Amino acid sequence: AYDNDPEKCANAWLDDPGSLQKKLSQTNWDEAQFHSDNAGIGGQQVPSFTVHHPDSLGPDVFNNTAPSRPPSRVSTTADDIRYPYRTGPDKQLTLQEQEDQELQYAMNLSTSQTQDQETGVTASDQSYFGPVRHEHHETKNWIMTYSKPTAKEVLLNPEPKDRQRSPGTPAFLKSSPAGHRLSALLTILHSIPASREAFLNREHIKTDYGYHSEWWDGMSIESSWIFDEQDPAATERGDLIYELQRLMAFLSHTERAYGSTEALSNLSSIRCVEGDHIIPHFLQSWKAATTHYDPASPLAHVFTTEGVRTAGDESNKTTKQQTCCLDLYINNEIAFTGQTLYDALDDMLWPLPNPAESGEVYLETVADILVVQVSRQNEAGSGLGIKIPITWYSDRYLQPARKFVKQMLKDKAALKSEITRLDDEKAKLTSFSANGAGGRSFETVNLLDAATSYFEKRASRLDALETAGGNESEATSTEINGHTVLAEELKELSARVTERLRDLDESKAYAMKQLHELSRLFTAPSDNPDQPPFHRYTLRGVCAEHHTVFVQMRSESDSEDEDTNMEKVEWQWWKLEYHSD
Repeated sequence: AYDNDPEKCANAWLDDPGSLQKKLSQTNWDEAQFHSDNAGIGGQQVPSFTVHHPDSLGPDVFNNTAPSRPPSRVSTTADDIRYPYRTGPDKQLTLQEQEDQELQYAMNLSTSQTQDQETGVTASDQSYFGPVRHEHHETKNWIMTYSKPTAKEVLLNPEPKDRQRSPGTPAFLKSSPAGHRLSALLTILHSIPASREAFLNREHIKTDYGYHSEWWDGMSIESSWIFDEQDPAATERGDLIYELQRLMAFLSHTERAYGSTEALSNLSSIRCVEGDHIIPHFLQSWKAATTHYDPASPLAHVFTTEGVRTAGDESNKTTKQQTCCLDLYINNEIAFTGQTLYDALDDMLWPLPNPAESGEVYLETVADILVVQVSRQNEAGSGLGIKIPITWYSDRYLQPARKFVKQMLKDKAALKSEITRLDDEKAKLTSFSANGAGGRSFETVNLLDAATSYFEKRASRLDALETAGGNESEATSTEINGHTVLAEELKELSARVTERLRDLDESKAYAMKQLHELSRLFTAPSDNPDQPPFHRYTLRGVCAEHHTVFVQMRSESDSEDEDTNMEKVEWQWWKLEYHSD
């Protein structure tokens, strides 16, 4: 009563105390309704319960509403199109007529013959993309195709019980279907405290890193960003740093056996390169992003190596170049000849026989964590073809060692020249071409042995014929003697060639031994502690194939104590493999 207004109710009670009772008595409980039939009382159709007032609407209720928009021209037109044959003010149709008009409407839509509608394109000089506009087209002139292959290999995951990380085992990042080694690199770098701390980048922390239930399997976590028109690359830098922070935290604390780097490799700043180029590009992009936020951060340069080249003329001009990854290419000539990583680096820095003619090249600074990518120039070959030492010293490539390196390179060039001469002489003695360079080639020793055997057999046959005939002649005896002497001379020549080839092999072996001795400059600790080498590096991981990585990690007991003396830490080598078969 009184519209649920307490003030109206109070005023009514003060004015007339009985008015409120009158209001309430209008809605009463009628017990007699329970003792009558459902049709009503006294023949009157009344509700069985009169709890509230009837919901009857007045006759003008719809005429008292607020004015609305006029009828839509589009809806009216569409209705006329759909039912064009309605006549009269009511346009009432029979069921059959409605079905016929529905069918006609559908046919009009399929043939684009609807009323009050135009189809086509406006005049334009640009290329047209849409349905064909002529009755006949040559297939060779009209075709649609993908701009580039969009198929992507999907690696199936094992059962959940097989994806659980076993106690005491390291987590790793599974290989990518693209075939690059970014997953292996991050798995190795996570095991090194300095690189792990650099990637965590604690000075640039995000309050919310987002969430995606399939992020561990390669799905990206979408984050909201405020785009800065003055610095469009800010989003790319932030995505790279935050994704690396997620991966480092995942490898440290996950209960899963492995994760994925697909979200990282699909970032706009990383996916622009493919194959082996992704490693140096990734490290360079991370360095640029880190130095942008904190130029003075020492961890930003943890992968940076700087080389210097001096001009060979009087100007003595120097050129500097920085890199975050050393790319080495092993050619077939030095593959599997006993050479090491030192020799490959020598060939990269000093490729000419006499490097002094083109100036000096040395490393001014070597990265605290040195990333080296070794590849075979002949991709069909198996293995790298060089030995990777467990302990590596960088002293021979630094500026203080230049005078020692000059003499080493001079002696190595002389030995390499001698080895080349020995190889050329051996090649001349080993093979013989019947008609010059383009003719059939024969093994020299085999050819001499065959000729010796021929003349020996010829002499024996003539001697047998002469003895069987009983008529010895001076001409036959001369011929027999000539064949015998010639066979002896050929045999002696074959022996001399064989001995010379053996001498050449021994000389080459001796030269190779001297070459290896020269290559050992500053590769092992000296007996004198005041003499180089001083800068030692330890091998922490190797990626032999993109799905196989060898990584050295601290034992579980040592990893819990970050203050453990690194000299006393117990290290363990792990082989981590991920196969999609």
